[in-house]
Order: sequence, then structure tokens, then C-alpha cells
Amino acid sequence: MSGKLFLSSVACAGDRMTLEFAIGTPVVLENLHKRRNLPGGLAEHAVTVSRDHDHFDVRTIVDSDGSITKVIASSEPIPDDWYEELSQE
Repeated sequence: MSGKLFLSSVACAGDRMTLEFAIGTPVVLENLHKRRNLPGGLAEHAVTVSRDHDHFDVRTIVDSDGSITKVIASSEPIPDDWYEELSQE
């Protein structure tokens, strides 16, 4: 894989999240851990997804209602300030 996943849909129920990527295969993420609280009642959650030799770090931003507002996945390290950088664009 080239290091990027193209997300087509997201569904969340409790601490379980299902991401569907452009390849058409749903991926269920479990055991997400909360990395940090963000301003405005937002929180960042993270998990690492592995398949064969491919590893992706996945980070999500969730609002106070539990709705996912942003998702990033990368085979490269994700900078700690990725959300702040994205918010400034």
C-alpha cells in the first residue's frame, strides 16, 4: 500500500467504530484509546490497524455527542498537532 487510505464511510457505536475504505472492505476498529481532550468538547482517539505487513495509525476527532468529525489514517507517523494544522487550513 502507498501509505494512504481513502475513507468512504464511518459509523460509530459506543467504543466500536466501523470505517469503510474505497476498496469496499469495512474495517472495524476496537480498543480505541483516548489520546487527549481538545477545545470545544472534542476528543482525539487513536488505534493502530495492521493487516499482513501494512500498519496504519488511525486518529479520530469525536464531538461531545459521540459523532466523528474528522478521521486521519497513515502508514507514516502522524504529527501530534495534525488536527490543529488541519483546523488552520
